Amino acid sequence: MTFLEKLFPANANNAYQGNTMALYFLVLFTILMTARSLIHFTFEDGGSNVIGNLVILEKTETGLDPNKLSYAFAKLGGLSQLIICVINIVVLFRYRNLIPLMYLLWIVEWGTRLFIGAFWDLIPQEYHLSPAPAVVVAPYLFIVLIVFFTLSLRQTHQSN
Repeated sequence: MTFLEKLFPANANNAYQGNTMALYFLVLFTILMTARSLIHFTFEDGGSNVIGNLVILEKTETGLDPNKLSYAFAKLGGLSQLIICVINIVVLFRYRNLIPLMYLLWIVEWGTRLFIGAFWDLIPQEYHLSPAPAVVVAPYLFIVLIVFFTLSLRQTHQSN
């Protein structure tokens, strides 16, 4: 089976043939990401101030509150994360041979976070009280995801 066939199998089914540790890690990771998504989606500030350590912005001279816009985007981000988590849950229960693809999507998301974080010109002292937890763990999580992605591609079960 080629690399592309492992990522995009002809038929989506529950016949996962990768490493079992990769399966269990994806279960735990999906639970963690679902909790994170629900926080961003349900918290009043979208988790921006309470968890993300963003500075609360002052109202403009016209009385507009820029925090409301920031919170709305945080909530929308939480919703999109939650949708990805629901897809992960469906894959874990019904279409396990798509687990390598789910790992690839997570790698793209966390890799993009690293890329944007490295090139985005936000001075931490101006916008953050301290680094957000996701910023701190992103480099390590990116590496861990690559390791488990690799494990998910390794065939441990022979197909008949």
